[in-house]
Amino acid sequence: MKDKKCFLIIRDKCFYFMISGNSSIYQYNFDTVESIPGIYCFSSLFEKLSVNSKNLKKFMIENRLLNKSKLFGKNYLKEIFVAIPDDIQLIEKRFLEEFLFSSIQSSVKVRFTTENMLVSTVDKEYICLYKTCRMFVVSYVSHNEVKETLLLERKNYTKEEMENFINNIHHDVKFKRLKVYLIGDDMEEYTSIGEVVNYEKIIRNFNN
Repeated sequence: MKDKKCFLIIRDKCFYFMISGNSSIYQYNFDTVESIPGIYCFSSLFEKLSVNSKNLKKFMIENRLLNKSKLFGKNYLKEIFVAIPDDIQLIEKRFLEEFLFSSIQSSVKVRFTTENMLVSTVDKEYICLYKTCRMFVVSYVSHNEVKETLLLERKNYTKEEMENFINNIHHDVKFKRLKVYLIGDDMEEYTSIGEVVNYEKIIRNFNN
């Protein structure tokens, strides 16, 4: 039997999982983790690493998110595909990877993809505006590659300011009418510019 693929996206203090061949989304909450402005929750999971790892693995086993070895009778996972924020730093990716190693198994392969690459399965080129927990990220994506990224202070911008950022992110963009996708909380004020994409659509695009 072919191994299932497991997909993960993170929001606030929640991990959302999907597995290939299953349309359900499974939510796991880290209720005891303190929320710190500008810091992703997974950076705090090491304070109680043993407990957090054990509880997450138990959840994954109970919801059949891991594969079962008929030969050895063990729960295992070869790969996990993780959608990460566009502004994630290398050390944060390492924290998350180490936590997944501890929770699942040390041999699991963690495959990272930034969320701006997962907002559309149709458009070859587009703009992504992402309001993360600490900044605004404007990305120009072309043919499965992030061509340019603009990092902005996390504050409210007018529609005109945002359109200016978009038009000047790359010389190619000025001459094209590209679709714009929006990620993050409180993005409704920019819906005249683009389409809001929630975590559910992103993880389902990952699973396609």
